[in-house]
Parts: sequence; structure tokens; C-alpha cells
Amino acid sequence: MGLVRKFKAKYTSRLHLRKMMILISILTLLSLSTFAIVFYFVSQEKIVQQQVQSNTKVLQQVRYNITYMNEIIKNMAISTFFDEELTPLMSTRTEDILDMLPRMMKQKKRVDSTSFLHSIVVYNGKTQSFYANNLKYALDSVSNQDTDKLLANFLPILNKEVPWDKMKLLPMSTTSLLTDERPNYDIFTLAMYQSLDNYSIGESVLFINVKSEWLLNNLKMLNQLDGQSSNGDFFVVDREGTVLLPSHFDRLDRLDLGRYLQAEQSNRMETLNTSYFTATLNGAKQIVTIMDADVNNWQIVMVQPYKSVMETLYQIRNTLIMVTLCFLVIAAILAVMVSLRLYRPIDHLMLQVGGDSPSESTAPSAKDEVSYVIQVYQSMKEKLAVLKSDQTSKRNIVKEYYIQKLLKESDSIAREEFRQCIADNGIHIHPDGRYLIAVLTIDENSVRQMDAQLSAFALMNIVEETFFRHFLCECIDMRTGHLVLLISTADKTEQTMDTIGLLLREVKKTVASYYNMKFGVAISVPCEDYTELSERYLELQEVAMYRIIFGLDSIIVPEMTFDNRMNAEVGISLELEQKLVESIKLNNEDKVRLSLDGIFSQLSKLSYNHMMTSLFHLILVVRKTITEMNTYKLQPITLSLNVLHQSVSGHKTLEDIKDDFLRIFGELSEEILDSGRNKNTVLISKIKEIIEDNYKDENLSLQAISSMLKMSSAYVGRVFKASEAVSVGDYINEVRMKQAIKLMDNERYTIKDIMEIVGYSNLSYFWRLFKKKFGTTPKEYRQKKAR
Repeated sequence: MGLVRKFKAKYTSRLHLRKMMILISILTLLSLSTFAIVFYFVSQEKIVQQQVQSNTKVLQQVRYNITYMNEIIKNMAISTFFDEELTPLMSTRTEDILDMLPRMMKQKKRVDSTSFLHSIVVYNGKTQSFYANNLKYALDSVSNQDTDKLLANFLPILNKEVPWDKMKLLPMSTTSLLTDERPNYDIFTLAMYQSLDNYSIGESVLFINVKSEWLLNNLKMLNQLDGQSSNGDFFVVDREGTVLLPSHFDRLDRLDLGRYLQAEQSNRMETLNTSYFTATLNGAKQIVTIMDADVNNWQIVMVQPYKSVMETLYQIRNTLIMVTLCFLVIAAILAVMVSLRLYRPIDHLMLQVGGDSPSESTAPSAKDEVSYVIQVYQSMKEKLAVLKSDQTSKRNIVKEYYIQKLLKESDSIAREEFRQCIADNGIHIHPDGRYLIAVLTIDENSVRQMDAQLSAFALMNIVEETFFRHFLCECIDMRTGHLVLLISTADKTEQTMDTIGLLLREVKKTVASYYNMKFGVAISVPCEDYTELSERYLELQEVAMYRIIFGLDSIIVPEMTFDNRMNAEVGISLELEQKLVESIKLNNEDKVRLSLDGIFSQLSKLSYNHMMTSLFHLILVVRKTITEMNTYKLQPITLSLNVLHQSVSGHKTLEDIKDDFLRIFGELSEEILDSGRNKNTVLISKIKEIIEDNYKDENLSLQAISSMLKMSSAYVGRVFKASEAVSVGDYINEVRMKQAIKLMDNERYTIKDIMEIVGYSNLSYFWRLFKKKFGTTPKEYRQKKAR
């Protein structure tokens, strides 16, 4: 009991062990069950086929016997029909008893001497009499009530009420009428008559009647000779499924057999000249074997109980079940032993990782021991990766520190310290040799979709991978907006520089295809000694700035920028600046473009610092010019110049900055034009407003309005007439007449009062203007209104 408890306590926590045992047991069970089921059904099919083959042999013998019997009866019918002793019974017209009796005795003697004959019946069509069993029967004396039903069953044949053929066996009954609901066929009749064609009523017929028991006994004997038990039954049926033999077969069974023979036509399995099927007949499953007979289109049917055929298989099945159960017990024991053997390495591994089972682990999500070990392994792997990452990161930090120190303070590092630094930190450069520096500046506009640090990391990896195939090199991020590639070269030949150029173009192509990223490169001249590195790096930082001239993705060498760096000029000339200001004020885009071409051509020759100072100064000049233009404008220009500040400080090239200036000047020109058009609109509105407010003043005129606006009367008059198609004076009279016509409806005012109110002092002038406007004098207008 203690051993069982100890085993249970030790192995119930082994989840993976239990899974292995269960899996092996299930696989064994499935394998055995599948084998047993397949074996059983295959054997079942094989046994059925073997039984059908055996039945076929018996049915072939039965068919032969029926055919042989049919030939014997035909020969007997022919010999009897032409027997001189019996011929008078069919052909005589007189009935001499003394003559007929011996002939009937011979007829009976022939029947008694033949075992399979039941009787011979002669029908004389001339006398309409039957001769059978030593007796004569008149046709009109035969009726359905006769004890011997045989003669009564001949009547429909002789009257051609039922179809029948010459020299063919017909099922017949001696105990019941064929018209009964349940006729019992106990003999077979073969008819012989003189005509070669169909039978004619009134013709004499010889009937040979054969016992059906003779054929049945023969079938039973064949059944026993074949080694079969009496479990199988033979039947002779016609094409409609009607059972002809045996006669003792139960009526209900006959109906079921016929129905199944018809229903199972499509389900029959064919083998040689035999067909078979299985069906439930009389409440039990049966094997039905069918073969065509050569006589009268009959079929021979053999019905066997399925259970008796499969009795041996059932014994095998029971034995197989017992063997399977025993084997399963043995398999379960073997499964435990195999599982324990297979589990042993896992058990040792569990002890190594520090736990007996997942339940003792600190990983609650572990499903079994393997999952637990995997989780422990993953945890250890992650921790190791973190440690390696930290170690690599620290090593890289130290390496970057020494490389940065080398680039910034190379002249202060002793040679021995330099060598030791390379050896200790794994810096991939030669301690002795020549060096070359390349500053790589990423175009910020091409990496907006990427993180700046990620883009720098990707570029560093691609650069190192590409260059390391040809040179020892190191690439680091200086964290000041650019990367530095330190290359250790063996010599300073032109071929080396060409190789470096090809490699840089390869890097550019790779970076553009994968990341759609652009970068500029500034390459130093070779350094003969490491102490020159800081000087070259300082020079390259300035050289790299000149990508504003050569392009943000260009490759620049110090010689390309030498003239700019040596140029002592500090800005653009005053003459070009003044031309630009005048072009802006004149709103002449062509002159503005020419002025900018000259200014930017001059800027491209300056040093970088003077270039940037001049660009910001140019922005101030444009701003000041716009301010001056707004001094005398009714509607000031509100154009923002922030985009120019962003363009200059946004790491663009001179060509891009020039395009931004041209775009701004285009917008400025459009706004100046819009301002001119809007100014006229404002002026016209203002003139109308003054007239509306001061029409009562008799001194209101073009000169008075121009004085109010502080503009010349000629300009005001010209602008107003161009806009309204009338002069200012005519518009004043128009406004005054509209007001006068309104006052005419008020009886309190005289015509003189109205004249003075609307700003006129001369009555005759007022009358003339009124009549010109309305076609009548003021007095006539009032008189018409009064009516």
C-alpha cells in the first residue's frame, strides 16, 4: 500500500508522462480496433463470396438436372404422341370400350413404370373426352368442383383462355385451381399436339404430367452431397418472381421472396452467370443466390440464412475480441514501461532546471514538463540575450567613445595608447597605415517616415557590410546629425579612391531601393598618420556643409569647396540688391528672376557662413521692401515670409531656396495685382459713400470729394467714370433727383424747399434737371399726383 501511494505521489505530477502513457494507449487501441474491424468486414465479404461460389456450383448442377429432365420429358412426349397404341385415344371418333381399355391400361402402365411421372392425360378433340387414370371423362362433365382439380385446370388451356406453348413445361396443380388465390403447384405439365403452329380449339392434346417431388428430392440430394446442411433452400421461380417450387413453401414466404427478387434488381452483385444479394427475409437476414435456368425462362434461387453462413466468422470475431482485450492489457503495461523509459531524459532535465514538475515551478502557464522546460529555456535565453546586448552595448559605447576621441583629439593620443585602444576595443583599423574619413549626412526630407535613429542605424549597417568586403573600417553615429566612416587604406592610389567611390554609389543604390533614403558624403584626403584625423574631421564638417551647393545626396571632396572657403567676400553686392528691390516695386517678374539669378550666382561662390548670412539678409531686404510698398497703399500686402526662413534653415540646396524665392515673388506679384484691383473698388465705394452722406451740400463736387480723399480730381474722376460709366457730377445729380422725387410726395414741402434740401440754389437749374430726368416739371408732377 505504501509503495502504491509512493508511486502515485511521484507520477501523478508528471503531466507529460501521463500524456505519453495515454497517447501510447490510445494509439494502440485505435490500431488494434482498426485492424480487428477491417479484418472482420473483409473476412465477412470474403466468406459471402466463397459461399456464393459454392452455391453457384450447386445451382449449375440443378440447372443441368432441370434441363436434362426437360429433354427426357420432351422425348417421352414425342414417343408417346406417336405411339400406335395410344394414337387411337386421340384420333378415334367412336368409343369402343373394349378397344380403349387396353390402350388406357398401357397408358397407366407407362406412368407406373416411370418414377417421375404423375400421369398421362389424353384429350380427344373429336369426341371432347379425357382419358386419364384408366377412366374416361367427358369434357362437359369436368367442373371446378371435381375432387381431382387437374382436368379442371386443363380447361382454360384447351379454351385458349391462358397463353401456353407447345412442348414447354407449365406449373400445374392437382389439388387447387390455378385461378385460386393460393394455387399450389405440385406438378409440371408438358403439352403435345399435332399442329406446328399455335394450338387450335378442338385439336387433340397429349399432356405429360411430371411430379415436382422428383426435382425437389434431387435438389436435396445435391445439397447434401455438396457438404451443406439443410440451412439452405432451393426455389424455382419465373421471371415475375412467382415461386413454382417447392409446393409446400408457405404462401407468405412466397410473397416475400417474389417481392425481394423484384426490389433487389439494382442491388444484385454479378459473378460469372450468377447474381446474389443480401436481404432481410421472414425477419432474418438471408443470402439469396440466383441463376438463370435454360428451361422456360425460369430462375433457380437458393436462400441461405446469413447467420448460419457466418457462424464460423462469429466464432472468429469472439476469439478476436478476447485476444484484443488481452493484448490491450499487455499493451497498457508496455505503454507504462516505454513511457517511463522515454520520460527518463525529461526527468533528468527537470532536475537540472530546478524543479520536479511544473507545479513546483514559478511558471504557472506551463502545461506540462516540456512546456515548463521550454519556458525556463526561453527565460534563460532572454536573460542571456539581455546580458549579451548589455555587454555589446557597453563595448560599442566604449568603442564609439575611443573613435570619437580619435576623431576629435587624435593629436593628443600617444601611439602606444592608440595601438592599445585598437587591440582592447576591437576597432577594425590598422594601427599603422593610411586613413580616410567620410562624413555621411542623411537628407532629413527623405526619412520623414522613419525614426532618425533607426535610419542612421540602417545606414551604418549597410555601409559597414559593403565596405568591409574591401577595407577595414568603422562607422559610428556622431549624434550631431551625421555619421563618420573611418577607413583604413593600404595606399593612396587612384584605384583605391575609385573603389571607394563605387562602394559609396552601391550603398546609395541599396539604401534608396530599400528605405527610399538619400544622403550626402564628404570625403577627406588620405591621412598619412592617425594624428591627422582630428584635423581632417574638422575640415570635413565644413566641407559637408557645401552640399547646399552640390546637392543633398552629392559626394564632395575638399578640392571642390576650396575656392568657397578661401573667398573673402562677405555678401552680395549692393547693386544686385538694389535691382531686386526695384524689380519688386515695379512688380516685374522677369527682372526679379534676372536679379535672383545674379544674386544666387554670387552666393554660390561665398563661404558657407557668409552664404547663410547673406540669405537671411536677403529675406530682410524683401521684408523691408514690402513694408515700404505698404506705406502708400489703401490695402496693405499681407504676404508671409516665414516659408523663406524655413527654406534657408531647412537644409535645402541653393537651387531649392532660389525656387522658393521665385514662388514667393510670384505670390507677391499676384497680391499686388489683386491689391490694385481691390483699391479701385474701395475708392469707388468711398466716393459713393461721400455723395450719399453730403448730397445736401450745394458745394459738393468732384474737387470737394478729391480734397477729402487727398487725391487729384483728375485721377478720381477718371477712375469713377471708368468703373461706373458716368461722371462724378452726373452721379451727384442722380442721387439728388432720387431724393427730390421722394420729397415731392410730402405736401409740407414747397418745390423751393425741396430744391434747397437736395442741395440746389438755382431754381431754374433744378427745374431743368428735374424735367430732363422725369420728363415733366416739378409743378406738373405734383398736379398729376394730386389727381
